Formats: sequence, C-alpha cells, structure tokens
Amino acid sequence: MHRILDGAEAEEVGARSEKELFGGRLRTSHGMTRHEGAAQGARFFMMLRQLPALLRRTVQLGWRADRKTLMVFFVAEVGQGAAATYVLLSINTILASLFMGSTTWEHARSSAPSLLYIGSASTVSAFLRAISTGATNRLGPKVEKLAATDLLRRVVRVELTSLEDPDFRTLVDSAQPGTISAGRMIGHSAAIIGGAVSLLAMGGVLAILHPVLLPLLLFVVIPKGWGAVRNARRSYQFMQSRVEHIRQQQALGRLLTEQHGAAELRVHGAGAYLLAHYESMAAGGEAEQSRISRNATLTELVASAVSGVSTVAAYAILAALLATQHMAMAGAATALLAMRIGTSGLQRLVMSINQLYEQALFFNDWRRACNEAELRAMTTEGKSITGPFRAMEVRRVSYWYPGTKVPAVRDVSLSVRPGEVVALVGENGSGKSTLAKIMAGLYVAQAGSVYWNGIDIARANRHEMFQHIALLTQDFKHYPFTARSNITISDTRKSDDVNALKDAVSYADLECLFNSLAHGWDTVLDRTFRGGQELSGGQWQRIALARAHFRDADLVICDEPTSSLDPKSEIQAFEKLRALADSGKSVLLITHRLASARHAEQVVVLAKGRVVDIGAPEELLGRPGTFRDLYMMQAAEFGQADLPL
Repeated sequence: MHRILDGAEAEEVGARSEKELFGGRLRTSHGMTRHEGAAQGARFFMMLRQLPALLRRTVQLGWRADRKTLMVFFVAEVGQGAAATYVLLSINTILASLFMGSTTWEHARSSAPSLLYIGSASTVSAFLRAISTGATNRLGPKVEKLAATDLLRRVVRVELTSLEDPDFRTLVDSAQPGTISAGRMIGHSAAIIGGAVSLLAMGGVLAILHPVLLPLLLFVVIPKGWGAVRNARRSYQFMQSRVEHIRQQQALGRLLTEQHGAAELRVHGAGAYLLAHYESMAAGGEAEQSRISRNATLTELVASAVSGVSTVAAYAILAALLATQHMAMAGAATALLAMRIGTSGLQRLVMSINQLYEQALFFNDWRRACNEAELRAMTTEGKSITGPFRAMEVRRVSYWYPGTKVPAVRDVSLSVRPGEVVALVGENGSGKSTLAKIMAGLYVAQAGSVYWNGIDIARANRHEMFQHIALLTQDFKHYPFTARSNITISDTRKSDDVNALKDAVSYADLECLFNSLAHGWDTVLDRTFRGGQELSGGQWQRIALARAHFRDADLVICDEPTSSLDPKSEIQAFEKLRALADSGKSVLLITHRLASARHAEQVVVLAKGRVVDIGAPEELLGRPGTFRDLYMMQAAEFGQADLPL
C-alpha cells in the first residue's frame, strides 16, 4: 500500500521526479507550447485594441473558405438581435397594460396578439440561433483545412536550404497549431459577434425605456466583465498546469509502452524505475490542480461579491427611479430582464475575447510561416529545360553552408555525359553529398555554375529540371503507403502505368517479395496499420532501386545506395546501376566502398571540399594518391593485397 501524501508532499515528490528525469518542468519552445501563458499575462484592454484586426482576419479566412455560409451566419446573428429587441419591447408593452389595472379578461384579450407575436419572434430567434450554430460548425473545419493547405502548399515549394534552416523549421513547427487555431477562431469570433449583437440589442432597449438605463447597464456589466476576465485567466492557468503534467506523464507512458527501446528497458530493469517516477509526477500534478482549483474558487467568490454589490446598487437605482415616478413599473421589469440578459452575454463575450486572443497567437505564427515560405520559395520562372540530356558541366563551383566560414565545396569542376557512371569518393566531410545536391539543383552554388545542356541551372526552371533527375539516397524515405505507391511515388504522372511498375519490380528483383506480401502490391508497408507489414533494410533498399528505375530519369543520383545490403546483393545492385548507364542513363554514384568504382567511367576524389584527383578507376589505382591509399586500406580489411577492379 502506498502512503497517501498531502498536497505539499505530493508536489515536492513530483518536483523531484521532474528534476531528476527532465531537469525540471518539461517545456518545449515550439508548437502548441510556444505561447502558453501569453494570453494569461496579456491585459484585457490590449486584447480589445487588437480585436478589430483579429476579427477582420478571421472574417477574411471565412470568406475565402465559404462566403455563402459566412453571409448566412451574419444574417442569422443580426436577425437574432432584432428578434430579442422586439421580444423585450413587446414584453414591456404587455407589462404596461397589466400594471394599468385592466381586468384579467380585457388584458388577456388585448395581449393575445402580442403574446403570439412574442412566441413567433422567440421561435424565429431559436431557428436563427440553430442556423448560426450550424454555419459556425461548417465554417470551422473549412477554415482549418484552408489554413493547413495554404501552409503546406507554400512549404513544399521552399528551397531545401530553408528546410535545413533551424529557425525556419521552428517557425513551421510553431505554425502547425496555427492551422487548428484558425478553425477555432471562427467559433470564438462567432461568439464575440453574437455577444456584441446581444449587448447592442439590450442597450438599445434600455435606451428606449429610459436614458439613464444605458449607463446603468455599464455599471452592472463592468464588475461582471472584471470577474469574467479573472475567471478566464484562472481557468487558463489551470489548463496550462494540467498540460505540463500530462505532457510529462505521456512522455513516460510512451517509454513504458512503445516497442522501440522495450528490450533495453526490460534487460536494464528500468521499467519499475520509470513507473515510480510516473506515479510521483501524477501525484504532484494532482496536488497542484487542487491548489489552483482552491485559488480559482476564492477568485470566483470575490468576483461574485463585487458583482453582487454592483447588482444591488443597480437595483437600488431602479428602485429610486420607481419611487420618484421617473420610471413605470413595466419599464423597470423590462430593464431588469434586459440587464440580466446583457450581463450574461457579456460574460460569454469576455471569455470569447480572451480565447480568441490566445488562438490568435498561434494563428499569427501561421501567417508568419506562410509569408516566410513565400519569400523562400523556388522560382517557377527561368529558362525551360527541354530535349534529351546531352551533358552536365560543373564549372568551378563553391558552396558555403549558412553560418560557416569554410566552404563545404570549393572550386569543383567535372562533367557527366549520357551513359556514364561518375563516382564521387572521399572521406566523411569531403563534400560529396553537398556536391550531389548542387548538381541536382537542390542547392544553388554561391560561386561558379552548373550547366544542364548548356543552360545555367541557377537561371533555369528547376521544377522542369527535377523531372529529368532521380534521387536515391542512403536515408531514402520509407513511406507508410502501399508497396505499389512506395515505387510509383517517384513519378506520380504515370502511377497507373502497370507495365512500368512491372519493369521496375523486375529490375529490383522484387517479384518474390511482392508475392509474399499479404495483399501483394496493395500491402501497406507499415506494421502500425492494420494488415500492414514491415520490410528488412535490404528489402527497403530494393524498393528504393525500383523507385529510381520507375522514375526513368536522365540522371540518377545515388548517395550510398547499398548501405543496407549484404555483399552479394550489393554487387548485384551496382550491376543494376551499371545497366542503367548502359541503357543511356547517367549515374552519379557516391560511395565509400571503393571496389564499386569499377562500374564508373570516371572517379572524382574529394578531400575537404576540393577535387584532389580525377580519372578512370584503373588510372587512379595505378598511381600514388588518395584514391589508391583509401582503396588499399579497404583491401587490407579483407586480408587481401588488392580488391580487383
């Protein structure tokens, strides 16, 4: 039996677990946590100043998403305000007739039409409220979808260097919750507009009844508004405290239940240790929630007391107006009803403003990310790249990564012809992958030029250029799609071409694999999906080879394409790459396994970003140099004096 800890003890124990495992309270600097607490610290009048701009942006999104539904919402809200005004004024008329002392029968007969009208107006108001709610519920998901697709449409076009920029990545991560916030802002904006219409209607009724009643409404609603803001802040703080504890507990819960790391957790006996910390943090979180709840109750009591005093004062003023015959009994009764409705609406209005401001913080991240992505987009303009591939020329190219002083590639020149295999070799950090990305058009050289059929690719339409290139990297993507889609995704323009798919499968020797899959080509290659299957590293490598073949590109760039294959399969893979070149394709091969260089027409040896040697493999092996030294070192690992080219 565990001893039940009191609040202070539980919080202390939870804090120790947080400190031991996470270095303190677990926080992140992006996504949904980026603006936690910002709305809580913002002053309400600052929110009010920003309210018109926030509403305008929300309405603009709603207009883009579904202008017809947006117009229906506005008409329904205005109709509700008009109906509420009519009902109150009609009630005032009936009460005036009642208090004039007419007989019950006479009063009933004279009031019958008005009662019918009131009932009809109330029915219309309820009908309009349902229409308004339905319109809001339709607009929210549409706006969220619009915001999400707007962001993705821009991000998918940015330069690769932007996606590698940590600042831009953080901005994009922070913008993801903004797409959800865009949809939520519709609901909060609808509540604000509805509350404002209701307040205007009640204010109009009071102004008609007696001029002093309008400031009297303000006298009543100001303390109500203050109380609503305080309660909203307290509620927000309570929610944020829960989020932080839940995030910590979820992090531990995932470690205790996930497959990855389960073996190590069991062998090391760390499961009980993590579970104990999970329990202590849960206890600490529970204690903190109780403390915050008590504080929230105290705040609510104070707010209610202030509200009660202001309400009593307002009723005293109404009584004085009645006693001095400055107001009829009917008007006073109607005023009480109007103030009751108005103050209730104000509380909802203030809460919605607070929530709108909070969501707008995330929404503004979305706006900034969209604008930044637009600035970083690859241009769709430039010279058109058409016709068969004739040559790629790299002339004195240099490239620096942002924030570095030493170039990753410096003053490199080489050429690639149709039907050639060009191997890039060198130690880690020599610039091979960077050079390959420059030649693929993914990076733009800061010095020198790359020419495709005589056209400088920096001034070309790179989207057209990409259509001539296939990319096969060491960390190629394992898509959680069907086996078919994992191959055809390299060229979606011909994804229905069954013959091209069969050729790619045959090229990569995947027939036996596909026959063994539960649903053949339609098997999802992800075990986390029902009916899905997982492949080995070597099988995935063959999928990647098939993907490159299906692309049917003029230039195939292969960056360590055989790292997951056994020696026999590796030899077969290089033979298949050689077959691509024999069919007229060009292959740019990056490899650490220098024996594979026997497939190349020329080998480019890189060191510290420079070309230190270039030539045919037999030529480089026959003379002293970096290639020969590295080659002999690898040969020695296998206990051989040489590895035959």
